[in-house]
Amino acid sequence: MVAFLVLILVSLDTLYLTPEKAVKIALRENSQIVEASYQLEMAQIKTRKNLFQLVPIGSFSSSYSKYRQDGNSFTSKSYTFNLEQSIFDPTSLLAYLSSKKELDIERLALNSLKSDVEVGALKYYYAVVSAQEKVNYLRENLKYARKQFEFVRERKSLGMATETDLLRAKINLLQAKNSLKQAEIDVEKAKRNLKQFLGISIDRPIFIDAKGIPYINMKISVTDSLKKAVISAQEDLKIQLLKVEETKWSYRNTILSFLPKVSIGYKRTYDKTTPSAFLRSDNTHDVTGLYINLYFEFNSYPFNVKLQKKSLELQKYYVKKTAYTILKNIEDTYDNWKTSLENLKIARENLKLSRKLYEVSKEKFKVGEISSLEFFDSELKMKQAHLNFIEAKYQYFIALITLKSLLGMEVLK
Repeated sequence: MVAFLVLILVSLDTLYLTPEKAVKIALRENSQIVEASYQLEMAQIKTRKNLFQLVPIGSFSSSYSKYRQDGNSFTSKSYTFNLEQSIFDPTSLLAYLSSKKELDIERLALNSLKSDVEVGALKYYYAVVSAQEKVNYLRENLKYARKQFEFVRERKSLGMATETDLLRAKINLLQAKNSLKQAEIDVEKAKRNLKQFLGISIDRPIFIDAKGIPYINMKISVTDSLKKAVISAQEDLKIQLLKVEETKWSYRNTILSFLPKVSIGYKRTYDKTTPSAFLRSDNTHDVTGLYINLYFEFNSYPFNVKLQKKSLELQKYYVKKTAYTILKNIEDTYDNWKTSLENLKIARENLKLSRKLYEVSKEKFKVGEISSLEFFDSELKMKQAHLNFIEAKYQYFIALITLKSLLGMEVLK
C-alpha cells in the first residue's frame, strides 16, 4: 500500500513533456533566456535613467544645533534649497538616444536567442527520444541474444556445435547486456542535459511523450535571392547595424563634448542664530537668487574623438564581417542538411542489407554451412546498422530544424 502511494506521488510530480511543451518551458526558464531578460530590463532602466538626466535636479539640506560660547547659549537653524535645470547639454541628450539604441539591441538579442533556444530544446528533447529508441532496440537484441545462447547450447549438447561456438554465443550475450546498460546510462545523461537546458530541477522526473524521431521529407533549395533575404532578416546583422548607430551617437556625443553645458538654477540659503534672552537680537541671513552655470570639459578631447572615430569604423567593419559569417553559416548548414539526408539514405539501405545478410547467415548456420564466427559477425553488423540508422534519423532531424530556423521557417511544422 505504501509503495502504491509513493508511486502515485511520484507520478503526480512527473513532468510530461511534448516537443511543444519543452520549447515553451525553455523559452521561459532557459538560463540564457533568463539572463537576456535581465539584460533587457537593465537596458530599460538605463534608458529611463538617461531620460531623467534631462529633467530638473534639486537638493535640500538643513541643520539645527544648540551650543554654548563664552558662557552664552545659542540656537542655530539653517537650510539650503537648490533647483537646477539644464538648458543646453547635448551630451545628456545624445546619451539618452544612445541608450535607446542599446535597448533595441537587447530586444533583438533576446529574439535571436529565442530562435536558438527553440532549436536547442528540440535538439535535447529528441536526443532523449533517440537514446530511448536505442534502448528499446537493445532490449529486444538482448532477448534475442539469450535465445541464441540457449540455441547454441542445445546444439552443442547434440554434438552439432563446438565449445568455441558456445563461447562466442556467451560473449555475444555479455556484449548485448553491456550495450543495453550503457544505452540506459546514455538515456539518463540525455535527460539531465534536457532538464538543464529547459531550466527545470535535475531531481524532477520527466516523461517524454514522443513515439520516435519524426521524419520530415522536404525539398529545400537555397538560392542567391534567398540568401540575401535571410542575411538582411537576421537579428545578428540588425544588432550590428544598431551598434553602428549607437556608436554614431557616441561619436557625436564626443565631438560636442567641448561645448559648455549650460544650466539655470534657483538657490535660497537661510541661516538664523538665536541667542539667549539676555543677549542681543537674532542674527539672520536669507539669500535668494537665480544663477547660470557653465561647465567646460577640455581634457583629453582630441584623443576621445579619435578613439570614437576608430570605434565607429570598427563597428562598420563588423557589419561586413557579420554578413559574411551569416552567409557562411547558411552554406554550412545547408551542406550539413544535404549530407545528413544522404547519410540517412545510406543508413536505411545499409540496415536493409544487413538484415538480409543476417537472415541468410542464420539459415546457413543452422545447417552448418558457416561457422559461428561468421554468423555472429552478421548479427553484429545488423545491430550496428540499426543503431547507426537511429543516429542518422536524429542527425537528419537536427540538421533540418537548424536549417529551417536559419531560413526563418516554422521549426515545429
